[in-house]
Amino acid sequence: MANKKAPEEWRERGEKKNRNIIVQAGIGLSEAPETDKWASAERMSLMKNKINALVGKPFSPNLQTLMLQQNWCMNAISESFFQFMPAIQVLDLSRTDIREVPMGITKLVMLRHLDLSHTNITKFPLYSSELTQLQYLNLSHTRITELPEEVGVLAKLKHLTLHHTDSLRWTWNC
Repeated sequence: MANKKAPEEWRERGEKKNRNIIVQAGIGLSEAPETDKWASAERMSLMKNKINALVGKPFSPNLQTLMLQQNWCMNAISESFFQFMPAIQVLDLSRTDIREVPMGITKLVMLRHLDLSHTNITKFPLYSSELTQLQYLNLSHTRITELPEEVGVLAKLKHLTLHHTDSLRWTWNC
């Protein structure tokens, strides 16, 4: 599970190792930073803000961690938002108002940790089998109705959390 206190630690580590770590948590942002600010970032925390949409195609080839949780107003992420973020390993979209998982997430082939808990999603992308490195998937407290069978072939998946997914129907053939 991603460390919820991580941004404070990142700030300290980033200063010591001269890494590009962007922490803008809990400062009332209504929009994500301009896309040109993303270019050299390795870790970014925009959690606990008022961001309502993620648009554009930020070029961020080195971004490994993106923390967006507790942006309660966030209800839209453009399909191409993650297009130029090939190194993302940790993505936290929990406690947002998203209703659909952008298909662009399935192209994040380095993704190991994905938290979609406490969102309004009703399905997980059918092409989730492309997430070959995924180890942790949290779908707790969602409105998900079914899981694609491809989730069963995610060889590295160690933690699948489905607490309080009352709408979930199991349709797998065993």
